[in-house]
Amino acid sequence: MKVKRSGVVLILGMLLCSSLIVMWSWSQQPKIRGLLHADGTKILNVANEEVIWNGITCRGLFGYWHYGCEPTYPNADHVRIVREHGLNIIRIDFSLDMAVYGQEPGTPTSINYRPEFWALLDQIVDAGEKYGIWIEFNFSPVNWATLWNGAGFPPWMYDGTWEYGTYYDATPTGMAWAIREFFNTDNPDQDGIRQTYVTFWRDIAARYRTRSYIVFCLFNEPLNTGGT
Repeated sequence: MKVKRSGVVLILGMLLCSSLIVMWSWSQQPKIRGLLHADGTKILNVANEEVIWNGITCRGLFGYWHYGCEPTYPNADHVRIVREHGLNIIRIDFSLDMAVYGQEPGTPTSINYRPEFWALLDQIVDAGEKYGIWIEFNFSPVNWATLWNGAGFPPWMYDGTWEYGTYYDATPTGMAWAIREFFNTDNPDQDGIRQTYVTFWRDIAARYRTRSYIVFCLFNEPLNTGGT
């Protein structure tokens, strides 16, 4: 079957026009700043306009291996590209072990952060405000901690070497108990770990509380042990 050249040109022209319309529409949308609030089942902005999110999740803040690919860090240019495709939110996964990697352990109320953590978050938040796209900060543990070949909490919190931590063996049973007892506030064994988690979010909130286009997801899939 032969396809007429004019038909191909028409289809390509329609696709090009559609792309231009999408790019024009997002660039023309007003950038309304301020806190969100709920009204029943709806999320509204400060102008009482309904906010409907349509976006993607990306790799972790400092990347991770996925299907044999090299880890790629999200950056400001990725935020721009997502917005140009007509989306209005991007989820950035991170964890406490990413934030303190390579640093000496601090205390539950004073965390030693790696400088790259704040630098990369600042870059992404700046891009979110520039392009009018929401950035979701998503605390996302997998296998709870690096002690169990995952991500979430640093290994020294659970290997017995940190004076404010507690010990669990590096087995699936140890991981299950660590997760269970983290949420058991009647057990003081993980008070130091829980307080560090609270300090982590307080520090993030203090840095970004006056910024726009930020959504805080405090704990993604808290009972996740490797799969949902």
